[in-house]
Amino acid sequence: MARIHQLGVHTRDASSATCYPQYTQKLRAQWQSDLVFGHNDLHMAHILGDMVVDWEYAGMTERAYDIANCCVINGWSSSQLGDFLTCYEPLIPSLDYNLTLAVNAYIPVVEAINLQWQRKLSHQTI
Repeated sequence: MARIHQLGVHTRDASSATCYPQYTQKLRAQWQSDLVFGHNDLHMAHILGDMVVDWEYAGMTERAYDIANCCVINGWSSSQLGDFLTCYEPLIPSLDYNLTLAVNAYIPVVEAINLQWQRKLSHQTI
């Protein structure tokens, strides 16, 4: 994921702050301004050897949001997220905010959005 986040790709705005302002308006602006190219639904099943597949939700997004998505989609525990961040952080440039706090702030946002998607897919009222 760190390599994906460091790609020099600039593409559509998939930022949660843009797409879901009702969920993100209370999050810190500095987290929302750290935009990277993100997969936005990186499930472990999307990693085939050294390839990553399923890019339809990819775009410029908040780093912490992309990581929170990965955590929620894969059902990681807080310990697994901590292990991931321990490996991830040395691979990226220094940030001017606490990435762990930012990811944890985005997890309820991701859960709310995923719940909406699940309801929509099962034809329930949102």
